[in-house]
Amino acid sequence: MSSDKGSTNGEKKSDRRDDVCRDFLNNICNRGSRCKFYHPPDEEKKHKPTGEEPYNFCLDFQNQGCFREHCKFIHANADDVERYKKTGDVNLPLARAIAAVIRSDKINDIPICNEYNSKGICSHERCRYWHINAEEERRRRLEQMGARRSGASGSYRAGARRPANDAYDPYDCGMPRAKSRYAPAGLMPEPAQSSRYVIELERRNSELLARVDGLERDLRHEKDRYEDLLTLFKQTQAAVQTGQISRIAPVPPPAASAQLHQHQAWALNGDKYSDWMR
Repeated sequence: MSSDKGSTNGEKKSDRRDDVCRDFLNNICNRGSRCKFYHPPDEEKKHKPTGEEPYNFCLDFQNQGCFREHCKFIHANADDVERYKKTGDVNLPLARAIAAVIRSDKINDIPICNEYNSKGICSHERCRYWHINAEEERRRRLEQMGARRSGASGSYRAGARRPANDAYDPYDCGMPRAKSRYAPAGLMPEPAQSSRYVIELERRNSELLARVDGLERDLRHEKDRYEDLLTLFKQTQAAVQTGQISRIAPVPPPAASAQLHQHQAWALNGDKYSDWMR
């Protein structure tokens, strides 16, 4: 009997692993299937959400978008919901969607960071809690629902599946926990590109307006110059007709110019004749 007990104890000791995730044992590991350490199956069953407040996801939001004014379900991405149902893992976008509906200090049995929730920044470099501002998430959810009711469309369709290469979970290993101000969950349409586009259009519009003003000034200057030249031309023409202009040198008539050429030719021939006489 003692030998059998000893053998079973030896087998249990040999089955123990040294790479068990301590965060998982303390129920604060949020890496899920991406964790490099071992998650014991028995402990994983214990850590499944018991369901005092079960997560009820909005199917309309995942398919065509939810247009109900007072929807009580969680508006989460289809990929996040599918992943949660398969593995029980909750990533940051899904946790933010849950925080917008369920009032609790824990999400998937992991506490919300009080410092980040109140200040929007966490000073702990290796913080294992959720970096979520619940009030901000509720406000964004209301803005989303209002935008959909008014017919506005954003760059991110409600409930659409993400591309396969989309790294949407910021809870990867080695990522710093101290962040600046509150960052959006990624579900709201980001107006950065449209804002830059509007700014570029306004800049281009101001440049074109300045160019138009310069062309108008040049046109007025050329018009004034043309009117001055036209006035001067009319005055000169009137003076010529009345004979008042006497300072202009007279042009010799054709006969006088021909006689001048003859005198020059005779002088030249006379020089040649005098040379021959010598």
